[in-house]
Amino acid sequence: MKIKMLKRSLGQDQSGIASMVIVILIMTLLTLIVLSMTQNSNREQRQSLDRQMNTQAFYAAESGISDAKDYVVQNPTTAPVKKTECVGVSGAGPGQQFPGKSQTIISATDASITNVSYSCVLYNRIPKELKFANVSVGSSEIVPIEDAGGAGIQSLTFSWTREGGGSNFAGCPAPGDFSFPDRLADSCEAGMLRVELIDPTVANRDLLLSSAFVGFFKPANGPASSISFGSAAGTVNNQGAIVNGGCDANGCRVTINNISKNMLYLHLRSIYRSNKVSITGTTITGTEVQFRDAQMEVDSTGKVGDILKRIQVMVPLTSNKGPLPEFVLQTTGDICKQLQVRPGEVDDGC
Repeated sequence: MKIKMLKRSLGQDQSGIASMVIVILIMTLLTLIVLSMTQNSNREQRQSLDRQMNTQAFYAAESGISDAKDYVVQNPTTAPVKKTECVGVSGAGPGQQFPGKSQTIISATDASITNVSYSCVLYNRIPKELKFANVSVGSSEIVPIEDAGGAGIQSLTFSWTREGGGSNFAGCPAPGDFSFPDRLADSCEAGMLRVELIDPTVANRDLLLSSAFVGFFKPANGPASSISFGSAAGTVNNQGAIVNGGCDANGCRVTINNISKNMLYLHLRSIYRSNKVSITGTTITGTEVQFRDAQMEVDSTGKVGDILKRIQVMVPLTSNKGPLPEFVLQTTGDICKQLQVRPGEVDDGC
């Protein structure tokens, strides 16, 4: 009996190792993709949370501004002129910047919720510059003009552009043009200002009317200009002067010189388009005017977790948004002026 022996040859190659390497590479790539997606997701969640906390911090900072204004308005004689430290004022308790006003807006109830508060509020009641973000064509701004040190006002400089800012004044009227156009060109990024300065210290109504400065500050494509206070005041005939305000990349400017008044009220209104306005001044002694009882500069910082939001604003200390009419005679309808006055009766004839 013969037995046939069979030998099976085994092939030697690296196909198995190559498969393992490919699998490892694919797993590595998939792992990297998953890690990248996880990081992106975490980043998006963190950014979304940061945006939410940033908004909360902004609202907390606004609450600090509101508390500062309430404190100053309710305590006009005892509130400090300036608050330059983050500690509370006199009479404030723990966790307070102002008496009776908690810094914490939302208190944390568990570890998943963060306190919402304002951490610091600073203010200055006598700023060297008055700022109006929006002097509209529909309503006026009325503010007192008085130096905190009691010095007489020598000059006031008005700087303005359109609401929101502007730097293109190529289309503004020429400096020698004193007319009132139907409209201002789009390439003139500033409106006109109606400026009235009223002296409240005069003896009677007639002097109050005749001594008021009334000027129309018109944007002009030229150098800055100035006007003497007496050129648009003193008599009714002088009032209503048109002054071409020179405009450059920083805005339009007009300076009123030779004022020599201790106390004035400013009645400010825009024409053609709303304007952003700033006002500075000098006293008769040559120092900068520190405006009293007009606006308060407030610097407030809101805090939520590790997010801080700091804002600086000018807060009005006077309110002129009541039912006062803008003009002596104002109506939303027609006006009939056909008046016949006879003894004992008046017939409008309308």
